[in-house]
Amino acid sequence: MKKSDRIAAPRLWLVIAKIYRALSLLAEWSIAHTGLCRTDFAALEALLHKGPLTISQIQEKVRLASGSMTAAVDRLE
Repeated sequence: MKKSDRIAAPRLWLVIAKIYRALSLLAEWSIAHTGLCRTDFAALEALLHKGPLTISQIQEKVRLASGSMTAAVDRLE
């Protein structure tokens, strides 16, 4: 590989940042069209991958305050 063929680190970082932004927007659009918000989706995803969990265990996985977690569980219920 020639030196001119290599991608410089700053350029690579910009490309990865743009890809991340595009995938984040796509994921948020997709989640919004299910009628869920991101935190509700994250709670359901934790349950899907980990099986039955208590509210405090979900809260640790999703990293929500207890009041926010209670509201999320109420919405999902």
